[in-house]
Amino acid sequence: MGRSPVAIGGIGGSGTRLIASVLRDIGFFLGADLNEASDNLWFTLLFKRMELWPLEENKEEISRALAIFLNLMNRQPLATEDVIYVRQLTRQSRPKHPVEWLEDRVESIIDSGSTEAISTVDGRWGWKEPNTHILLPALLQEVDDLKYIHVMRHGVDMAFSRNQNQLEFWGELLLGRTVNLNDPVDSLDYWCAVHRRVLELTAEMGERFMMLNYDEFCQSPDRELPRLLAFLGVTTEEIQLEDVIGNNLMPRSLERHKQFDISIFPQSDLDYVKLLGFSI
Repeated sequence: MGRSPVAIGGIGGSGTRLIASVLRDIGFFLGADLNEASDNLWFTLLFKRMELWPLEENKEEISRALAIFLNLMNRQPLATEDVIYVRQLTRQSRPKHPVEWLEDRVESIIDSGSTEAISTVDGRWGWKEPNTHILLPALLQEVDDLKYIHVMRHGVDMAFSRNQNQLEFWGELLLGRTVNLNDPVDSLDYWCAVHRRVLELTAEMGERFMMLNYDEFCQSPDRELPRLLAFLGVTTEEIQLEDVIGNNLMPRSLERHKQFDISIFPQSDLDYVKLLGFSI
């Protein structure tokens, strides 16, 4: 497709949906099989798998899946052995994704080979799938020109969120211990671990990495939207600020932590949240 791909990730509920909508509005192709939140479901099928962890022990498997994914996104036909490979991914249900859902993803992959090419603006493409950050080591190694946007929201606000899907799926693997989905302390511990890991992995990316504070984006879109567009290499004339502001930029969960007793959290985790620019 020409341009470098732009990937969007973050902990579920961080606001990745809105950022994806901005990319789609300015002509980015984000995939042919998306849900309402603009998640790329081909990515979900191929990479949201616990058996890929630890990543360093499954490099060959991840590399094969990534080659298939990039071919799909670039509208390249899959070889017969690749079709067999993706069909094998439907044999067993996963948390939140029954076999029927997985089979639908495979059918969309097969059908994509007979659809017309997707038009983009100047070859802009990428994907949004919150779990992208989990696969960063492989992505950075194999996609040299990747741009990555990591969307983050206030860690303590998110600790009290009902959306703990990533904690449920990756928490024990990433933290190396059992987790309690109903414990905000475990949720914040996961949030801190994710962001420490992301910042470490992206340290050498320079201008190809953007940590996007969703709270700031909502509160000051006139400042933050041009910053996002500059990262994407897009001129401000290509999108109207009013179009973004009209998308309910003030989530009701903003400053949710003020309703709760935050003394339950380790001070070290609270200090890390503040280090990343959030007020407590």
